[in-house]
Amino acid sequence: NAIAITRHGSSRPTSNVLMKASNFLIEMAGDRFAFAGTEVYRNESNIPQSSLVSGLTDADWDGCVYNAFNDTTERVFATNGTDRVKIAGNNMTEWGVAAPTVAPTITTGTSTGLTGSYNAKYTYLVKDGTTIIAESNPSPEATSAQSLSNQKLRVTWTASSDPQVTHVRVYRTVASGLVFFVDQDIAIGTVTVDTNTADTALGVPAPDDHDRPPTGISVVTPPLFGGIIFMAKDNLLYFSKTKEPEYVPALNFIEVGSKSFPIKALVNFNGQLHALTSEQIYLIQGTVAGSFIAVPMAALTGAPNKYGAVGVKGKGIYHVGADGIYLFTGTDSKITERTYEPIFPDAGGLE
Repeated sequence: NAIAITRHGSSRPTSNVLMKASNFLIEMAGDRFAFAGTEVYRNESNIPQSSLVSGLTDADWDGCVYNAFNDTTERVFATNGTDRVKIAGNNMTEWGVAAPTVAPTITTGTSTGLTGSYNAKYTYLVKDGTTIIAESNPSPEATSAQSLSNQKLRVTWTASSDPQVTHVRVYRTVASGLVFFVDQDIAIGTVTVDTNTADTALGVPAPDDHDRPPTGISVVTPPLFGGIIFMAKDNLLYFSKTKEPEYVPALNFIEVGSKSFPIKALVNFNGQLHALTSEQIYLIQGTVAGSFIAVPMAALTGAPNKYGAVGVKGKGIYHVGADGIYLFTGTDSKITERTYEPIFPDAGGLE
């Protein structure tokens, strides 16, 4: 009987053994993160799941390591098409923040201050001190505006169930206005505020592009072009806001080829992104949102999955076809045709 042992001179890093085979491994700051079945492990120790991030889907994961421009903590951002998580140490939360679905209730508050007709919305925030790490899109606006006569506006909202949320940000119109501006941030633990902030003292407008990554994502790239994460869903190539990995606006995508041939792999070669379907390679030209286009290359084939293609500096893109291994350098050639196939002259090619 055969016995499985480590090679001479090597050893296991820990005595722990994963209960299920991992389908995605990634390293961050010297720690190994393994995604296996419905669990995620850090250095082979199970990472606790929160009440919101629980019951993960047993599916293939992909992801990258990055930190937002306003966040000093690096995190693993990962998705399996259904679940979207981010991990720092042993803390696993949602990738992005889901927007409130319940409109606020507004009425008159105590004391004095505002005169006119006002409305409100709110968002959920993740803050580190005074720094905003992530913010959701806003809730629906209140059903109807509230008329005030030298009064405060009372805003009541629905608390978030997401454990990463630290604050609620209240947005408010000016008198008889239609645009919602920042009024104030309220730490979780309360769901009501009375405000009489002067119209001239309000902040920036409410966001509308803080969407979470869409479900159905199969491939994710590390950040490119100064901080953009790309991700593939069917034949659509989505991309995050620059240096803001939490936000993937719903309209931040381009079509790559036809829907009949979904994107199988994404490869960075010499600083240029390439998207591979099962039958074609596309060069993704552009560097900022609004400039990206997919240009088909002179490829003989594509790749079967995300592991079937790799860019090698100074060489090109090696990719696996149905009948061998190919090297793309602007033109495509089957490298196994010259080396391996002559070994099997009667086999009709490499099977």
